[in-house]
Amino acid sequence: MLAALGVLGLTDIHQMNGLKNFFALCINGVAAIYFMFAHMVEWPYVLVMVAGAIAGGVGGADLARRMGRTAVRRVVISIGFAMAFSLFLKWAIKH
Repeated sequence: MLAALGVLGLTDIHQMNGLKNFFALCINGVAAIYFMFAHMVEWPYVLVMVAGAIAGGVGGADLARRMGRTAVRRVVISIGFAMAFSLFLKWAIKH
């Protein structure tokens, strides 16, 4: 999502991350509603996941602010390339 927002012309990594989080909330909210109505939710695990998501979101935002825009952008790009390389290796091994 960050790459797509960058292609759309956004340059502020913090603003882009906020939009990404909002879009993820909308997408995951629709999925959560579906799973609840389909009775596919294990409620005791939900509480643990909610606590972890909140702690990770708050901690991640604080860390990103302390790192600065340039460092956050470099980390995001590095993780993206590492994931793409990993997926390519998995594909290459199968073929």
